[in-house]
This record gives sequence, C-alpha cells and structure tokens, in this order.
Amino acid sequence: MFLHRIRSRYSRACFPDDGRGITEIAEREDRTWREYSLVALGLAKDSGNPTPEGRALLECLRSEGKLQRPPEDMAVLKLGRWLRHWAGIEDDPINFSDSRKLGWCT
Repeated sequence: MFLHRIRSRYSRACFPDDGRGITEIAEREDRTWREYSLVALGLAKDSGNPTPEGRALLECLRSEGKLQRPPEDMAVLKLGRWLRHWAGIEDDPINFSDSRKLGWCT
C-alpha cells in the first residue's frame, strides 16, 4: 500500500461592494491509501514474478529501508529512477551510504 498526498486547489471570483473582482484561492491536502500490485506498477511480469527492480523494492520494504548491495547495483539504480518518476520527486529517493553497516537506504 502507498500513501498518496493529493493537493487540491479551489478558486472563486468575488465581487465586494466596491465592484472590484477578487479571486479567492484555497488549498487542501488530502491523503488516501491505495494498494497496487507489482504487476500494475510495472515491477513484476504478468506471471507475478518480480523484476530485478521489484525484488529490490520488496527487499527494501522488508528490511525497513536498508539494503546491503554494492553502489553500482543496477536494480537499485533503476528502482531509484522509477521511484522518482512515479512519485514525481526530484531528489534521489534511495541514497548510498559508504558505511560498512548500511549500503543503500531510503
């Protein structure tokens, strides 16, 4: 399951007694939970078998965001690119730590 944050923007035109038009804008942030299959996310084949990126995501989720993989691990690098695109963020969602204890972390 993933938490989606949705920002809604509402606006309306108001005309006070002096006749000048004013636009009022309000924003509201909604949070909804959605459940996606790895197949629907493109991280598993139609047979249900996870792709290398899907396996890296499952491993990351099961290990509380910490992966013991080398810095050049293509599955993790591709997963990071996929997460940036899917979530619409600019920063890297997965970073490598040079600590011997850590490896990749979210």
